[in-house]
Amino acid sequence: MIPLPSDICTLVERTRSGDEDGFALLVSRFHDSIYALLRRLLRCEEDARDVAQETFLEAYRTLDRLRTPAAFPAWIRRIATSRAYSRLRYRQSHPEVREGDEGMDTFENAATEFPEVDRHELRGLILRAISRIPEPYGMALMLHHLEHLSPQIISQELGMNANTVRVTLHRGFDYLRETLQEVLRERESRALFAI
Repeated sequence: MIPLPSDICTLVERTRSGDEDGFALLVSRFHDSIYALLRRLLRCEEDARDVAQETFLEAYRTLDRLRTPAAFPAWIRRIATSRAYSRLRYRQSHPEVREGDEGMDTFENAATEFPEVDRHELRGLILRAISRIPEPYGMALMLHHLEHLSPQIISQELGMNANTVRVTLHRGFDYLRETLQEVLRERESRALFAI
């Protein structure tokens, strides 16, 4: 169940005023959804647990940077996605780290469109591309295709109507395709310079 924005605002403000119980309540409300997101992205329970902990620690340390308390759900998902991307980059440089077998819609679509890219590397490249897409497109994509939320739920999360969410997702896909191509070109350039 998604908490009401007023509840989130209250808990964020309590935390900012030094009330650690306020943040403990935020963690209890969002831990399961953040862990589920990380589990899908990282496909490894241990990594998902570690990155979830890192996500909440970073959120606690940087909570003063959050301009709109009601945006906490989207903001913490963005932190989690960024941390997941860092963990995937680490895995890429340490191939002995194994992954699971679960998939995700955006990953499978990109794997079909870019078959020349190693599937293990592609997951991190997709997260990098999504992190570069302007808001609200990047967040809408992440919520719909990585967290499998419906446009109705996304509309509540992002404060827009469901039709606007559908248009945002459509445009977000265009952004993702273009941005992923840019990320792949950068990857090829780095490979050439490394020779």
